Amino acid sequence: MAYQQGNNLTMKLFMKRLFFLFSLLFLIFFTTGCGKPVMMDEVNKQGFYPYHNEMFNFDLSLPKEFRYYQTQRMTFPGYTDLDIFVPTADTNYPEQVPGYAEPIIVRVYDKTAYDNLNADLKAQSIKVAEKKDKVYALIFWDSIPSDWQGKWSDAMKQQLIKNFKLK
Repeated sequence: MAYQQGNNLTMKLFMKRLFFLFSLLFLIFFTTGCGKPVMMDEVNKQGFYPYHNEMFNFDLSLPKEFRYYQTQRMTFPGYTDLDIFVPTADTNYPEQVPGYAEPIIVRVYDKTAYDNLNADLKAQSIKVAEKKDKVYALIFWDSIPSDWQGKWSDAMKQQLIKNFKLK
């Protein structure tokens, strides 16, 4: 009888510990699931679309006006362009992609190629970062589509420059 009582106590203790362990695991999974990161097609709490580029390891928070934005990467000798496109209804705007305009290009230069650029070419872009053998620059559109005239501003441009972050 004493053996059976000891066995029951051991089993009860085992069950309590098992219950505690499963409760703890459930709590960990539940709390980590609640803090999921905002997806790149969702506006975050600050009102921006968070864009992360894995290849060049940078983040760029895009304004909420960039809803339905698209990206495209093109590589050339000495640099790579990451083109960011936004929808436009302006049929007179020259299109690289039908129905889209290109407000910003993130240009990632090889450092030697950037160092060899002439002053006029450097002036066409805004250098925002440099890391190891890469130089990061932003190029903004020259002409703005008619439906973006009221959306685009110098403040938005400055915010984009400020929002560029290397990881």
